[in-house]
Amino acid sequence: MRDKVKKILVMDDNSELLTLLKRMLEHLKFEVVLTTEGAEAIRVYKEEMEKGNPFDLIMVDLKIDDGIGGIETVRTIRKFDPNLISIVSSGELSSDILNNQTKYGFSALLEKPFNLENLKNVVEKVLA
Repeated sequence: MRDKVKKILVMDDNSELLTLLKRMLEHLKFEVVLTTEGAEAIRVYKEEMEKGNPFDLIMVDLKIDDGIGGIETVRTIRKFDPNLISIVSSGELSSDILNNQTKYGFSALLEKPFNLENLKNVVEKVLA
């Protein structure tokens, strides 16, 4: 019997990065759903959870230009899914977030720019 494919929700306002992340994660054999800002990510996460097809992981950008960013998105989802596994991805991580990621609700962080190996290592670590 094969293991269930892990399902990842990705939120980023950079469409080129979203496309690249989708390709990278699919290469690593994950099912991927893309969103561009927090309200959309919260809605999609909740809908899939209610259907009994929850995400195994959410990966969020810290800052979203026109919408809800990563901290508020994760905080909101955690209210209805306290077991949320989340990765924050950003090129602008403050020292406070770097040193206290769990305080903000993140299971791990992934600094931009990253490569396939960095991505694989962080995702496998939080899903282990």
